[in-house]
Amino acid sequence: MRFRKKVKIMKGLSINLSGSGASLSIGGRGASVTIGKKGTYLNTGIPGTGIYNRQKISGTSSKSQLASQNTSSTQSSTYYHISLNLDEKGSPVLTIKDSNGLIVTDEGIIKRIKREEQYKENVENLINKKKQEIEDNTNSFIDIYKSTPTVAPIEYAEKKLKYLSPQKYHRKKFNITKPSIEGIIKDLESEAKKNISSILFWQNKKKRNQYISDNKEQRYKEELEKWEIIQREFEDAENSTEIEQNNLLYQEYQNKKNELEGYINGNGDYVSSKIESILSEITLTVDFSVDFEFDEFKSTLYIDLDLPEIEDLPNQKVKTLSTGKISIKEKTQKERKQEYAICVCGIAYYFSGLFYNITSKINTIQISGYTQRISKKSGRLEDEYIYSIRFERNVFKDLKIINIDPIEAISNFEHILNITSNFDFKTIVPFSKN
Repeated sequence: MRFRKKVKIMKGLSINLSGSGASLSIGGRGASVTIGKKGTYLNTGIPGTGIYNRQKISGTSSKSQLASQNTSSTQSSTYYHISLNLDEKGSPVLTIKDSNGLIVTDEGIIKRIKREEQYKENVENLINKKKQEIEDNTNSFIDIYKSTPTVAPIEYAEKKLKYLSPQKYHRKKFNITKPSIEGIIKDLESEAKKNISSILFWQNKKKRNQYISDNKEQRYKEELEKWEIIQREFEDAENSTEIEQNNLLYQEYQNKKNELEGYINGNGDYVSSKIESILSEITLTVDFSVDFEFDEFKSTLYIDLDLPEIEDLPNQKVKTLSTGKISIKEKTQKERKQEYAICVCGIAYYFSGLFYNITSKINTIQISGYTQRISKKSGRLEDEYIYSIRFERNVFKDLKIINIDPIEAISNFEHILNITSNFDFKTIVPFSKN
């Protein structure tokens, strides 16, 4: 009995199993290399033409050239597992194991695989994926401010509320044509031609006409009754759907109306409810905690923000080398501090943008950020403020935040911030609430 089976390991790399043993195929359509116990072969062809050539390019000794030094020479057949990864520094690591799990060390096999275009393509894909992963990980922290929503103009709510009205459900039309006597006659004519056929052909016309005459009234009545049932069921279903959808649309209208009125009026209960709702839905890559207080009389929202720690930020950086490979290293202390400063300052813009869109009654957001540090006075871990900013709405709304430097842009507002050229935050005393 003969059998043959191809097992694909990855794109361009597969194992061929047959009764005579196993072989490793490298490459795709048009050109590939097969390595087996009978030798190494170059397979070439023109896809779609049936033209194919197989040429032996090297032989094998009694001991398999593909096996590792520890693999037995009496082994009748083997297969290989190939894996490709990147080490901690970003260099590719190729591992080849035989059917016994032993690592293949034959340099000839390793070099042949590394010369393959598919191998080079897979290495490039792995490098690009790893580079993107490291960059995305860092950006998810330092680019938080870029997600700051645009502050809506104060007048927008009045305009939207003025033209807001409940939507209505648009009923579907019943589009099944009502039966007609003419249509019934045509159907009966077709039936008569099909079912009434005699060798006495001169009698066919009379019999067919009689068949139509005998059945048309009853058939029309039956079809009309069916149509009326279908129409009635359709209309009943549409009536139920119309009531249900109109209720949903009216509730949607009421929710929008309440939101717009809340935005315009901006009372304390509404603001508190909205902030709690927003905070419960936020998904950031950093841990944070927010305490807030809204002073309706001063139109000021006070925010105390527990900031993430520098240890929470990723510590790896990646650089593309002239060879096309990458180098993965740890960031310097200054790089980490700079990214941390961008992150924690950026969070202030992000939250302020969210909260300004709650109501037009908020004219100022005073946001103070603190972190946990070992106090030089007490030696204990304590909360220490590192910035306090008073964002004024009329200035904040005009910022093109996606283009700003989150640290430099603080100078647009009244603030307390002491940060060194090495991005060390000095402890400050924040603004008070009076």
